[in-house]
Amino acid sequence: MPDSPVAAESCSNLPAIVTAHGRLSFGELSFGELDSASARAEQRLRGSGVMRGDIVGVALGQTVEAVVMLRGLMRIGAAACMIDPRWPQNEIDRAMSAAGCIRLIDRFTIEEADAEVKPPNIDQSQPATIFFTSGSTGEPKLALHSVDNHVQSALASNANMPLAPGDRWLLSLPLHHVAGIAILFRCACAGAAVAVPDVEMPLARAIEALRP
Repeated sequence: MPDSPVAAESCSNLPAIVTAHGRLSFGELSFGELDSASARAEQRLRGSGVMRGDIVGVALGQTVEAVVMLRGLMRIGAAACMIDPRWPQNEIDRAMSAAGCIRLIDRFTIEEADAEVKPPNIDQSQPATIFFTSGSTGEPKLALHSVDNHVQSALASNANMPLAPGDRWLLSLPLHHVAGIAILFRCACAGAAVAVPDVEMPLARAIEALRP
């Protein structure tokens, strides 16, 4: 997700992502390091044939890898169709077909870029994510959100619940729900860190483990 002027200009060395119990070898990623990893993801995606306007299924769960992948896709101008990796394969296949995904990414390893990273030129109107609704009154439907949809929602939320550089927001909601993605944008717009708990870590333990 695009960095705010705060994050881009004055927070490049502040944490953008923090993790619990050394889950990642690097422990945390600064905004600068996150940009570097996202640029490398962009390079790899382009190398595999992903282009602007494509829709890519992302089934990476509630992970740092998913965050980096989302940013890499946005740098290209491709949309991420967020899929729960716990779905049965036939449900994943049906979701991929319904959304028009060109491929599924369910494995991904974070790499740093080899050279200096240029800021992405992201069109705010471009599609960013596709979610499936809960289907509580019928079949789940596709819901597309642009980059600007997410950014404006984040800015409105931050205006009501102030968030600042150095703050942390626990990623307590799954990324195949719009509320989970909203946490990423709120933090990016404020220069705050997304705190990513270990998989299956109880909420109370995650809060203690990721407290500043």
